[in-house]
Amino acid sequence: FLLLSLMILFVISFILLNLLERYYLTHEEESLERSGFLAAEMMVTYLKENADPVTVSALAENFSRQLNARVLVLNNEGTVVGDSVRVGGLLGSLLDRPEVSLALSGGKGLNVQYSELSEQWVMQMAVPVKSNGEIRGAIFLSSSLRHVYNTLEAVKSFLFFSTLAVIVLVGATGVLLAERLARPIKVLIEAVHRMSEGDLEQQIKVS
Repeated sequence: FLLLSLMILFVISFILLNLLERYYLTHEEESLERSGFLAAEMMVTYLKENADPVTVSALAENFSRQLNARVLVLNNEGTVVGDSVRVGGLLGSLLDRPEVSLALSGGKGLNVQYSELSEQWVMQMAVPVKSNGEIRGAIFLSSSLRHVYNTLEAVKSFLFFSTLAVIVLVGATGVLLAERLARPIKVLIEAVHRMSEGDLEQQIKVS
């Protein structure tokens, strides 16, 4: 009974955690996508042949504060012309990533990975910047998923302690139930033992 309860709890916990993770990641993806296309609409006028890195970086920094994500603005060659990180940023670098390639071909690039640098899970997305059907560049966003996995860890802890409580409850109930079921058998065995020793006046109360 205890083993069956643990198996059911394990299956329910596994399914619940997977559903929650999928829900949170989908929500983050939708939010990041909306923010990316909003940034793309506002950046399109600044992505000219000679985009001013100072102006574009200042706008990227403003977006970064609002979105709580790192924002990179790239031209149609994949070169970073604006970075929300001013010091130690990637300004002037070629961002050779699959997400960027998808964005520059008109699609949406998405990736979830563990960042060794910041020691946390991040969601990265690139969306195209279009003007009159022409791709002018791309917006690359990198957002921390720390809050998502912190929430999932809290749920895991809750499920773990709930499982411990169930083990104690089911275990105690099982012991009491087993004792109650075994008590009449013990009485019967004792009576049979005495009868085998010659005491034939044994009576067992039947309930």
